Amino acid sequence: MSGKAIYCPGVQLEKVLSTDSASDKKWHAAQEESIVSLTNLQNGKKIRTQVLMTKKTETGSVVVSVNRDAAEALGIMHTGLAPVEIRYTRRTL
Repeated sequence: MSGKAIYCPGVQLEKVLSTDSASDKKWHAAQEESIVSLTNLQNGKKIRTQVLMTKKTETGSVVVSVNRDAAEALGIMHTGLAPVEIRYTRRTL
């Protein structure tokens, strides 16, 4: 499944979370077993990580929030956002 990975440090993520008013647009805490393989479609970098938060958009795509280490590995520290291929797994890291 394709979607987007987003990295927002600390307070910025709280602002992003608080700006969603429509219930179908809200962020949801990911379950502990939400381990995913992400591939940045812009640069080919890959990571296996735990998702922090998820959101389904109106178009049906998925946005996943990742931690700093995953953002660094994906090469999105400065942009904060990238299109990604998402593969859900249930294995531990």
